[in-house]
Amino acid sequence: MKQQIYFIYDDSERPPFSIETIVGDRSFGHIIHKRTKLRDKLRLQLKKEGIEEIFEITHPQQRTEMINQFKEESNTPIFIHYFSKAVIVDPEKFSILLNKIIYSHSTSINQENDPFMLVFTNISKYEEYIKLLNKNHIITRADLGSETLMFAPNNFAMDISNIAAFLNFFSGGFEARYFNELVGDELILVKKSSDKQKMEKEYTYYHLLPDVMKKWYVMPYDFKAEKDYASYTMERLNVPDMALQWIHNSVSIRDMETFLNKIFSFIASRPVRKIERTEYMQRFNDLYYQKVLDRMNNLKELAPFSALNSYVVNGTTYSLEQIISDYHEIFLQFEGELSVYTEVIGHGDLCFSNILYDKNSYMMKFIDTKGALKEKDLWTDPYYDLAKLSHSILGNYDFINNELFIISLNNSLSLQLSLKSRLLTPFQQLFIKKVEEAGYDIKLIRLCEASLFLSMLPLHIDNPRKVLAFLLNAIQIKEELEQNV
Repeated sequence: MKQQIYFIYDDSERPPFSIETIVGDRSFGHIIHKRTKLRDKLRLQLKKEGIEEIFEITHPQQRTEMINQFKEESNTPIFIHYFSKAVIVDPEKFSILLNKIIYSHSTSINQENDPFMLVFTNISKYEEYIKLLNKNHIITRADLGSETLMFAPNNFAMDISNIAAFLNFFSGGFEARYFNELVGDELILVKKSSDKQKMEKEYTYYHLLPDVMKKWYVMPYDFKAEKDYASYTMERLNVPDMALQWIHNSVSIRDMETFLNKIFSFIASRPVRKIERTEYMQRFNDLYYQKVLDRMNNLKELAPFSALNSYVVNGTTYSLEQIISDYHEIFLQFEGELSVYTEVIGHGDLCFSNILYDKNSYMMKFIDTKGALKEKDLWTDPYYDLAKLSHSILGNYDFINNELFIISLNNSLSLQLSLKSRLLTPFQQLFIKKVEEAGYDIKLIRLCEASLFLSMLPLHIDNPRKVLAFLLNAIQIKEELEQNV
């Protein structure tokens, strides 16, 4: 006979210091993975399985209070006690397990020692467990009685309270655009994609690099081109990307300065060569204006365009057409002032999510380059890598991409974008200082950055709210440039 399930989500344990240095002062449940807090991911999964009675514990003393509350009830549900340090890695197996639990008649756990998921079929057994837990006792199967059973399947989740497991989990979380898939083990990652040319370009890029540049990158090897996909293999470094640390506000000013020193060491090390003015101007136009125009034309063909434009017209003083027109005017002003015609060997997508960085060892490695099939494809505009960095630091891309923002109406009934973050101004000022010390024009960087926000709009149209945030951000950059050109 099926029984009602009470799911108790225990988010009272604090991550160890090694994990706190990456995600800051927060519980496991409030760590963000692929734009969603871990607690919210689990809640969504439980609701899909029809489990509505979810109780959240944020402090150990609440366990006893909750037990006393349950004892006063007349019904006898099944109790699932689940620790937030465990993340679901196989939703299908988790679903099978929950369907089995409905018919449980005895205590069961997921592993012999220190289980992170326990099932109790009566309140007295559950109360005994809570008493042991409150004594900081490491629970074993023997503590729960000889009749305690083990789950099958039991590999539905992963305990990320160990730093190695935590980094394994998050280092496998790269953005999977272009149908990418990442598989591997503790030592390697195999990246697969149906976009076979993209995989070949990423692989070949590294092997075309001058030897002096290779130290900055994770080396791809063992390229394979199959009928439906291509793949290559990389060493799994178990180093968090900078975006993960940035959105969790765990980067101090001192951390940021060390990070930027490393980044600008890379910027300074890029091979540079002069090119003809005509070639440079063509590339500049293609990168920072023509791409925007082409992507905007793509956006107009998509179903959400009309509604998006309506929001912009009614919530700002612009239309999408006006934003592009204004951007073009600013672009032409900057274009007319260009006087240095060079190109560099660049990464091509140097945003925070593509930079692996360990604050303790200062290890820095880059992943997911733009790719190249020939040596000439390595070369790009000197400002493109800097625009990508600014995109993350001044443009707040990672907060918007992870939906850590609010769109509201201000007193003038205009749309206003604000971040769910601490004050970022000191970090941004530090970046501007480093840019100027390196001899680059911050205004030109911001122009290039605005083009990135505008050109990415159709790529994120599956999430119109995020696209609107990107647009509001682009408007803000445009207005800043208009005041300072």
